[in-house]
Amino acid sequence: MQRSLTEIARLCQKSERTIRRWIDDGVLTVSRLNNGMYEIAEEEIAKKRGPGDMESLILQRLAEIDERLQRIETMLLAQPIKQIAPRRSPAPVRQPELIPSMEVTQERASAEGAISLHDLARELGLNKSTLYGHIKSKRAYQPIELPDTRKPGETTTGFSAEEADRIRSDYGQR
Repeated sequence: MQRSLTEIARLCQKSERTIRRWIDDGVLTVSRLNNGMYEIAEEEIAKKRGPGDMESLILQRLAEIDERLQRIETMLLAQPIKQIAPRRSPAPVRQPELIPSMEVTQERASAEGAISLHDLARELGLNKSTLYGHIKSKRAYQPIELPDTRKPGETTTGFSAEEADRIRSDYGQR
């Protein structure tokens, strides 16, 4: 049957460029006529035609996916089942160590005006680590151990009212 290149491309659901390449490579058997048309057998078009509609394409793809899933399922069922060990409780959180050169006195926060390192840093508008680094570099302050109000039964680093005032004045000069 005589057809133009455009018609063949439309019937095969391919681009004209692909059809030209197939003709040049001998993938598609056609005869070129003097009028610019091509003589092509209907069987050739049927062989090269892609799926006619989207539904058949989707069904074909679903069948392929289903087959792959069945193979995976077969492989998984063939493997022995591993027992999962019960989850262990997390390791206890290590308490930060104090700076060795800054010995903490055992004095408790019974004194009026004692303040924790955390609260003093917040009051000065600093990060707790920044303040701790400053105190470490000065080595002129005497921290005390305070009961931690957020964690009953635990202690935290703090300063007496006098030490806190000295730190405040040092930060006021900076």
